[in-house]
Amino acid sequence: MLVIIAGMIRSGSTFSFNVARELLTQTGEVSAFSGNSIQEAILSSPRRKHFLLKTHAPDALTTELIRLGALPCICTLRRPEDAIGSWMTTFGVSLEASIETMRVWLLWYQGMKDAVKLIRFEQIESTRIEAITEIHRYLIGREDSTLALEQSNRYEKKRLQSWLDNMPPSENTIDIGMSYYDSETYFHRRHISTTSAVLSDAQRLVVYAELKDFVDADGNVLGVGSSPY
Repeated sequence: MLVIIAGMIRSGSTFSFNVARELLTQTGEVSAFSGNSIQEAILSSPRRKHFLLKTHAPDALTTELIRLGALPCICTLRRPEDAIGSWMTTFGVSLEASIETMRVWLLWYQGMKDAVKLIRFEQIESTRIEAITEIHRYLIGREDSTLALEQSNRYEKKRLQSWLDNMPPSENTIDIGMSYYDSETYFHRRHISTTSAVLSDAQRLVVYAELKDFVDADGNVLGVGSSPY
């Protein structure tokens, strides 16, 4: 099975990647790749029963295969201003660069929202096991209740943060300059913010102005609305 994880930056996409990875592992080995091209990923990865591509900017071929229903795709989503604040705080990216990254993703999502499985960040935060079971049902048509409970415990935020805040570089981590990440889970060192990354009023106004084609007056992604969680 080939699966695409193509969520918004800092919206729980790494969480959804790991839920899917562990679910697929129940029935065979999984190859995983971080990049934007399904073709490049398949050609450069070991041949195994399952394949996961994690991306924030799928290329044209990958996008078209998702649109046609040939590839299942999971997209996590968060209020853009909150995701941008977290991106800036965690990785030191500028406001301008963060907005541009967000604009590219929102433009892509606008044309793809009917072809993907949406998982809200707020759902991951407040009803984690429900988010997990939705991913299970989307990928295999049913819930693996035992695995879902294990995953809910394993990816509890404080437990993850304790590991990631103290994760040392090793042969199992990959250095990308601004950070390094675990080669199996794709979680970065200090992946989870210790405080709420809130933009200033001035920064928020810039985000709203720059992303006015994609967010409503309350900052929610158009067509999605505020979260019920």
